[in-house]
Amino acid sequence: MNAVVLTCAHCGAPLSQPRSIPAESLWPCLHCGALLRVHRDSPPTLERTVAADVTAQLRALVLSGKRDEAIRLGERSGVPREAVEALASSVMAGILFSQRLTPASMALGLLWLGVFAGGVALVVSGYAFAWGLVVLGAILPLPLIQPLRTTLRMMGLPSGVATVRRVTHLGSRELRVRVELFAFDVMVTPSSGEPFGGTLLVPVRASSVPKAVVGARMAVRFDPQDRSFIRFERLLG
Repeated sequence: MNAVVLTCAHCGAPLSQPRSIPAESLWPCLHCGALLRVHRDSPPTLERTVAADVTAQLRALVLSGKRDEAIRLGERSGVPREAVEALASSVMAGILFSQRLTPASMALGLLWLGVFAGGVALVVSGYAFAWGLVVLGAILPLPLIQPLRTTLRMMGLPSGVATVRRVTHLGSRELRVRVELFAFDVMVTPSSGEPFGGTLLVPVRASSVPKAVVGARMAVRFDPQDRSFIRFERLLG
């Protein structure tokens, strides 16, 4: 998924706009609740603000797979349908980018780092054309920053086994392959400590969807200080 990085006209937070959403559209800021008008050839402008509790409710409904209910809540709260759909799309993108780095994405990141380093070396040697390589090597890895942060955060965190109690299908996305997005209500049994419940948000390849069932067991990492942070490591047999 390609993304255009924009900033909120109200709070300055970054917005990530999937190209599948029309450029001339309403777009919600998940940070401050602003409702922005995204323009094709100019920066976003503030349309109105949405109460923080309404934004939180809309997000919760989307994560519960209740998109129609979210649309109805939006209508009652003065949030247009297109903005609710944009919110849902933003939540889906957030699930994808909040996962850890995969071996393939690590290899891609190293490739672009090599392009950047090679471009810098050529520029220093007097080859002005290599500025293009420097720019590419600096910009293309940007989508990997959040997965890298997740990977680093997972290091050293305690592990556990998550058993799926309920499965909610949230939607699908076309990347290099088609992935289905799921919210799993899980019971996490830590390697040491008391079990606890939580929600595990995971993108699943289409070929692995049959394994996304109640009773499935997954190895996870979690933050004992913030148990909303539960991340998938691998599926267990």
